[in-house]
Amino acid sequence: MHLHNSNNFFSRAFISSMVSTVQKVGEGVLSVGLKQVF
Repeated sequence: MHLHNSNNFFSRAFISSMVSTVQKVGEGVLSVGLKQVF
């Protein structure tokens, strides 16, 4: 039970970190695209 809870917590932390990384990459791509367009 405890192991399952820790595993679930790890997966949530991993997913949250991945989401933040994807958001940062998306912002970088958008900023570069806007610079190229304008």
